Parts: sequence; C-alpha cells; structure tokens
Amino acid sequence: MDMIYYLIGYLGAACLSFVFCEEELTKCLKSKREKIQIACPKGNVLYAPSISAGVSESGRCTRGYGDCTGTPRALQHQMNACSWKKKCDVILSTNNVLPCGTPGSQVNKNITYVVIGKLNCIPKDRTFSICSKKDRHLFTKSDFTVGVIKSHKRFPVNRPTCRKVREMKIPVKLNSSVMFEVSPFKHNTFPLGLNIYRVERETTTSTPLYNITVVHGNTTSAIRVVADFRWKRKHLSGFMLAFIVRAVIKQCGRRPGEMQLSCGRNKVIYFPSISASSVGRSFSQNCTYGRSTCGGLTPSLLVQRNSCYWKPRCSIDWRGRERILLSRDSSCIGQPVALVGSEGHRCVREENIYDLCSNCTRFIDASWGIVRSHPQYPWFFTSHTDCKAIIQIGRRRVLTLTIQDINLDPNGRDKLTMYQVGRNGERNYVISAAKEARIGRVITVQDGKLVIRLKRFKRSKSGRGLVLVFQREIDSPYETTTPRTEGIVNDAYRGPEIRLTNRMLCSGNRKL
Repeated sequence: MDMIYYLIGYLGAACLSFVFCEEELTKCLKSKREKIQIACPKGNVLYAPSISAGVSESGRCTRGYGDCTGTPRALQHQMNACSWKKKCDVILSTNNVLPCGTPGSQVNKNITYVVIGKLNCIPKDRTFSICSKKDRHLFTKSDFTVGVIKSHKRFPVNRPTCRKVREMKIPVKLNSSVMFEVSPFKHNTFPLGLNIYRVERETTTSTPLYNITVVHGNTTSAIRVVADFRWKRKHLSGFMLAFIVRAVIKQCGRRPGEMQLSCGRNKVIYFPSISASSVGRSFSQNCTYGRSTCGGLTPSLLVQRNSCYWKPRCSIDWRGRERILLSRDSSCIGQPVALVGSEGHRCVREENIYDLCSNCTRFIDASWGIVRSHPQYPWFFTSHTDCKAIIQIGRRRVLTLTIQDINLDPNGRDKLTMYQVGRNGERNYVISAAKEARIGRVITVQDGKLVIRLKRFKRSKSGRGLVLVFQREIDSPYETTTPRTEGIVNDAYRGPEIRLTNRMLCSGNRKL
C-alpha cells in the first residue's frame, strides 16, 4: 500500500490560490487494484481533496495535453468521503474507464494514472457548520483568523438538511484583510442558497459580494455569510467557504524610511500593496500607531509602487513630512502622512506573463497565466497597434478568464473584442465592445480557442490598459463536484490601490 502524507499543509501556513495552493501528485497505476492512504497530522482533517484520472496517449504513465481525462464517479465518491477526515483510504483500479474520442464516436478506455490535488490539512476545531447551533455559538464567541464555514456537517457527501435561514459573521479588523474562496463556484455564481455581504465600516450597510474576493479592514467591518435553505431543496448541494486573515505591516512615515519588496527565483512582483495613512493633521515627529483617520498615496509612493511591477525586487522609500495627495476620500487630501503600510504583494512566474500588444499575434498554450496589455502596465500605454492574442483551449477543456483591471478610453473609442472560435470555425462573441468589459467580470468558454483583440484609437485617452487572468481546466461529464480550482486571482475590486493582497500565486511548475 502506498502512503501519501501531507503534513505541512496547514491552512494557516498554506500559500493561497485563493486560500490554498494547488499541489498535485500524479500516481501511475501499475496493477489492477491499488490502495493509497491520505493522512493529516494529529488534530487536523482533510480539506476538500480532489482527484482526476487520465488515459495516457503515449501509452506510458506520463501526462500530456492530448490525454483523455476526467473523473470517474467511483473515484469522486471516494474523494468526497475523505473530506473532514483525519485519514482515508482510496482504492484505485484500472477497471475505471473514461469515454474517449470525439462526441458520437467515444470509446471507453481504462485509466492509466490518477492526479490527486488540494492536499491540504486544516485543524479540526477550525471547521464550522452553519446549520449547527453549537458551531454558530462557538464561532461568535471566538476570534478565528483562519477557518472553513460549511453548509452542513457532511458536505459534500450529502445535501443540507436544515430548513431555515442561518447566518455567520466573519469580523474584519482594522489593519487586516480577509481573503476567502467558495466551493462550488460554477457559472460565475455562488451556490444556490448562499449570499455573502460586506458590512461597510462607516455606515454598517451591507453590500452583496458576487465574486470570490478579498476585503480590507479599512473599509469593511465584517463579512456576512447567509444561507437560505428554505426553498428548492432538491437543487441544493451545499457549500464551503474558506477564509484567512492577513496582517498589514505599518511603518513610521513621519521620518525618512525605506523597505524592499522581493520575490523568489524566476518570479516577479505583481500588484504591490503600498499605502499611506494619516493620524491627525499635525506634522508631529512622534510615530503614532493609532487608528488611521485617512488613507491614500503620495505622488512619490505612487510612482515607486507602479515601478515595482514585474521586477524581481524593488525598494520603496519616503522622506518624511509628506502629505496625502491621492485618496478616494476628498477630505484626506493634504493630510500629513503618519504611517506607510503594506499588505504585501503577489509573486508570479515570468513564464506565465503574456503581452497582448507585441509585434505580432501572441499565441498562448498554457494552463494558466496573466495577459497584460503592455509590459509597462500600470503606466499609461501609447501603442496604437492592432493587438491580438489567441489562447488555446483544447478539446474537452474550459477556459475561465477574469478581467482584473481595465482602463481604456472613457469615450469608448478604443475597440476591444473577445470571441471563441469553435472547431467549425464559427465565432461566438463574448465581448463585442469595450463597454461590456468591466472589472471583475468572469468569462467562461469551452473548446476551441479564445481570441482577444484590442485596437486603440489614435487620440485615445486611455490609461493603465488592462490585465486579464485565465485558467484552463478539464470539463468532464463525470465530474460531480467543484473543479480542482475556482480561479487564480479573481479578487478584482474597484480601484487598483485597494485591489491588493499579500498572497503568492501558486503556479508551481504545472506543465502537463
């Protein structure tokens, strides 16, 4: 029996994609029946492990783009049963088959390998059922910085049984941010019966959140998770929401200072989070780490922050006795900088970054990546070329693309189109005009390829350009639960200065 232990994947220490990484383990099937055991350390349970299978096109135990892939129901049922257990056994058999070939002429073939992913463990006392009165009371009385809220105790094995409206509230403190992901997350919507709201810090009003996101303590006091299981019970499947609280690093801004942002080998900085805040209106030399009354940027910090993009490391410095001149709150303009804060930055592999505007059409054949309008983003771009990129989707695959940022001509004179080209060459437009592309929009297309075209008007008043994040994954009729990943950086938010987190993208070396 093979033993697979993942003893370091605690939720509190795991890197995020959103909340967890996507480590994968490929196991070759050498005999008709094999057993593996997935186990967590003492006091921890498995968090939503995933499994898929494949038939190697080469005949050997290697993964390739041409492989027939999917998830047989028997394997999926076993993996669902592993959730929330300290350890579980999984029986692997080459008798499991996948339908391979083109629709209408498919042939069942025996699987040759399996891929096990999301090997994460979470402390057992950090899982809560929203249907449980005991769990709701415990969650209210405690101050957790990491955890999982699920619809019912045995998700995803069975359906929720409670028939009322239940609510849990995740507090968001000042000087922190909360990231979360929801499963399942299909067709760009939360599961039936689940509603999530952001409670405004100043007004206490609740604003619905429609996409998986990140919220910040300077504007948000809590996240309301509301489950309504009163209606359409036969369509309810339940849900789980994983969250983690991240800290903000603050430094004295009233005196000269410096900090450095850096990434590991072959990685560059993406979305650095730098901000200035004010505590009062005087230029006192004393460093006060009290509650910030205002937030924003100085021109110098803005320039340095933008210059950090796409570099392996960069420095941020400030002279002291500066004033906030860029802020979403007009009353903050002119207030002295007391603190300089950072919520961190993302690090992405250079090989996963693609430029839309280059000297020729950009062909992209990758499982995930970032498409930026130009290498100088977020600085204004001046190219007037006809920019074009083609993302290969492939057979029986789904491409999910998120518009993370877009800032084109305000009069709509820049032309942006996106269309899917199927096997028969037919074009299916998903965006036919720039006005249809908004920050946070998620686009899902299947099979063929996705073509992205941008043509700037000669006298365009466009600004930053755009950033798109895409992921390609298997679309299998045998898959009964959430795909292995729900996205990569789908936390688009209004205003680039607050659409920032301190997580690293979990890209790994995922070359199939």
